[in-house]
This record gives sequence, structure tokens and C-alpha cells, in this order.
Amino acid sequence: MKDELPKKINEIECGIVNVQNSNQCGSHWVAYYKNNNKRYYFDSYGYAPPPKKLDKYLGPENLVYNSERIQYYNDPPICGHLCLIVLEKLSKDSDWKNILRNIDEKDVERIFKLLKSRRREVSGYFCKSRSVS
Repeated sequence: MKDELPKKINEIECGIVNVQNSNQCGSHWVAYYKNNNKRYYFDSYGYAPPPKKLDKYLGPENLVYNSERIQYYNDPPICGHLCLIVLEKLSKDSDWKNILRNIDEKDVERIFKLLKSRRREVSGYFCKSRSVS
């Protein structure tokens, strides 16, 4: 959430945040990734640029974001899963366009299985949502 972002961004950092405020239920998850001077923002609906608070947090220099829609409103709510996939791929490959082009159903199924297998470990963490607007 915007009021819980650190004061200063780390040299290497990533996160998945909700676009609503902390006092709201949460509506849509987005991701960011920073590795030194490379900064990425991912929104499965392709809304760009990032929300103002996150844009300010990441800084305008070298910020890359997608404007391609990967998810539609009538799709199942998988925006958080897609964020996990993008962050995982960014940690292994810095070719942004290649990452976005190659997200497929197998990636989503793999993340669903991983989360389901670890539900007990992470269920308490998800009780408090994080958001940015």
C-alpha cells in the first residue's frame, strides 16, 4: 500500500501491490521490479504508466512498463498470479518484450499449483493486503 512503501527504494527490489488503499478491499494487483538502474512496472490490464505514488517511488529514470493487455475484465482474477510469473521471469531474463510475449497457460497452471501446495505456509500473510494508488 502507498503508505507502507519504504522511504527509499533499494538497489535491488521487487514487489506486488494492490492499486487500492489499505482501508479498501483490494481490486487489482500490479508488480514492480528494480535491479540497479533497470526498473519495470507490470499491469496485466496494460494500464500505463504506474499509479502516481508507485511512479514516484520507482523514479522516472529507465522505467519500462507494458501497455499490452494480458488479462481481460471477464477473465478469472489472476492478476496476482501473472505478477508472480513476470517477477520470476525478470529474475532470470531481462528481455522484457520476450517475457510478456511468452506468458502462457502453463505458467499460470504452475503458479496455481505452487500456491496451492504452499497455502498453509502463506495463508496468514495474505490476510493483510498491500496497495498503491
